[in-house]
Formats: sequence, structure tokens, C-alpha cells
Amino acid sequence: MRPDWAASWAVFGLAALPGSAALRITCVFTFAGLLSLGQTFMAPTLGPLVNRPPKPSPPDHRPAGKARILGPMAELVVDEADLVVHLTLGEKIGSFHGDIRVGLSAMVSVAPDPKPWLSLRGWRMAGVSFAGHAVLGTRRHGAGYDFCILHGDRPAVRVDLASGRFSRLIICMPEGGDPEAEAIRIAAAAGITPSAPVSWPVR
Repeated sequence: MRPDWAASWAVFGLAALPGSAALRITCVFTFAGLLSLGQTFMAPTLGPLVNRPPKPSPPDHRPAGKARILGPMAELVVDEADLVVHLTLGEKIGSFHGDIRVGLSAMVSVAPDPKPWLSLRGWRMAGVSFAGHAVLGTRRHGAGYDFCILHGDRPAVRVDLASGRFSRLIICMPEGGDPEAEAIRIAAAAGITPSAPVSWPVR
């Protein structure tokens, strides 16, 4: 086993031990960081089957002249007839899930959510949940399943769906991201009217 893999998985194992939430969060993100560094600096020394050429990115349908929002967290990308939630490596590990693709035709509503923590439903089914710090993964409730990616107190975009595994997506914005602009962009691609910002109590 490569030494970077061994070190990163050892750190990840510490997150399962009893301890404070802050320590467990630190272990999870340290694991993601070590794994990323290993892939960056060690993968090029391995065989060509490991170091494959990158796949082309899907087309981004943000309005022309608008820079793509870059940040170390999930991105919402319209890819033809689908909305794709692109997760970072750390988010994939923490949520136990890969990128999510849902049909635009399945969308019921899209709204900016300035306080997404108040929109959480049910309980954690898969992933990690540290109140006030991070929620990554699937939540189960009486009406089905939600998928949530929250970091700190950042605002989010909430997408309600009529079909598919998830009935709701709550994805926070990268630093500098505008949840209202994102909601308008996604709603326009789906051919629906964007909803007003989420207010409380949430139902």
C-alpha cells in the first residue's frame, strides 16, 4: 500500500473513535487533504494506467460573460437535461456518495436558502453530521430522503424534486457564491419560476 494511503486512512479511522466533534471533523478533513496531496504528488510516479488523461468537463450553462464560481466545495452544473451536483473528493468521502445527477424535468421548485440548517429534515442516514459545522450526505425522513452538503453558516440552494431517490437537495454555495442567482439560473434551465427565499417555519 502506498504510504500516503496508509497515513490518510489511519487518520480517517481516528474519526470513528469517541471524542469531541471538533476532533472528528479535523480527522475527516485531514484525511481528505492527505489523500488529495498523495494523488497530486505521488500519482504521476505510477504507471500510465493510474495517471489517465482527465475527462472533459460537462458543458456549463451559466449565462455568457459570467465567470464560473470556483471553490473547494460542491458545484451545481446544468448539463443538458440534467442538474449535476459535483462533489469535491472530501465531500464524496464524507457523504459516502458520488456526484448526483437529477433530471431538470423532475424539479418542483428551486429556492435560495439563507439559513439551510433550519431546512434540515429527519436524521442522518449516511455521511457525517456535526451540528453547526458540517452536514454531508443522506438524511431520511417520513417523506423520503434528502441529500445535503452544508459547510458552516453558508447559504444554500434548495431544490425540491417530484421523482427519483431524493425528494430534496440542499447544497451550500462556495465563498462568494450568490444563492439567488444560482436559483434563478437553475430554475430557468428547468423551465420553472424560481421560488422566493426559504422562510421559516419550513414544512
